[in-house]
Amino acid sequence: MIKPIFRDPKTTIRRILPAAVALAPVLLSLVFQAAGPRPAFSEPAKPKPPLAFHQYMVNLGEVESKRIHDARFWMTNLGEHELEIRDIKTSCGCLADQLEKKTVLPNETTDLALFIRAANQSYGSKHYTATVTYGPIDSPETDYISEVAFRLTLPEQTVTLNPRVLIMHQYQGNRVTHQVDVNDLRDRQLRVLGVSCEAEYIDVELVPYNELAPGSRRNGLVAQLRVTASGVPPGPHECVVRIRTSDPEFAEMTLPMRIYGPQTGTEATRPIPDRIQE
Repeated sequence: MIKPIFRDPKTTIRRILPAAVALAPVLLSLVFQAAGPRPAFSEPAKPKPPLAFHQYMVNLGEVESKRIHDARFWMTNLGEHELEIRDIKTSCGCLADQLEKKTVLPNETTDLALFIRAANQSYGSKHYTATVTYGPIDSPETDYISEVAFRLTLPEQTVTLNPRVLIMHQYQGNRVTHQVDVNDLRDRQLRVLGVSCEAEYIDVELVPYNELAPGSRRNGLVAQLRVTASGVPPGPHECVVRIRTSDPEFAEMTLPMRIYGPQTGTEATRPIPDRIQE
C-alpha cells in the first residue's frame, strides 16, 4: 500500500520561488512583445540661435596695472537671414560696449568689445556679463538672447577715483555739491591738468593738492573735484566727468554720474544712496 506524501507548504514555496524569480524577466518580455511598441513622446527640438559666439566667456586672469582692460567676443551669423543687434545690457554701469557692426549678414563674422576702466574699480576678482538681444532684420517680432561673460582679477590700483561712480539728486531745486578724490599711490604721482563735463547743469571745480585744507590731505591724494549740480531738468539723467592728467597711461579718467532732477507731481520721493555698490 502506497502512503500519500504530505509536503510542508513552506518547503514547497522555498523550492518554487527561485525558479519563479528566474523566469520573471522572460515572462515580462513576452507580455511587452504581445502588447506591441508604444509611441515615444518627446518635445520638439528648439531651433538653434542663428548668431554663434566663438566663445561665451573671456577670462583674462590676473592682469597688469593699466588704465583700460578689454575683452572681445567674435560672433558669426549661421542663419539664412540678415541679423540686427537690437540691445546690449551690461551687468555694471562701469562696463562699456562697442560693436563693430549692428547688422550681420549670413556667414559674416563681427565682434563685440567690452571695456572696463581700472581707475573706477576696486582690486580683486571681477565678473561681468553682457546680454545681447538680436533678431532677423526683416522680422522685428522675433528676438534671440545670448549672454557673454568677462572675468579678470585687478591688481591693487595705483590710481583711483573715490567714489568710482557718483549719484546726486536735486529734488528741491537747491545746489548740491559732492566731493571726489583723485588718488595715486605710486612713487611718481600724476598731476590733474583739467576737468570737464558735457552737461550744462553740472559744474566741476578742480582743487589741487597744495590748495587743500591741511586736515583733508592724506597719503596718495593728488587732487579733489567739487562737483556741483544746479538747474537740473526733471527726472533722471546720466553724464560723465572727464579728468585729464599728466600721465600718458591715465591720460583721461572718467567718472560716470547719475543725477535726479526735481520730481514731477506723479513721482514718489525715494532715498538715493551716495554711492553705487558693485
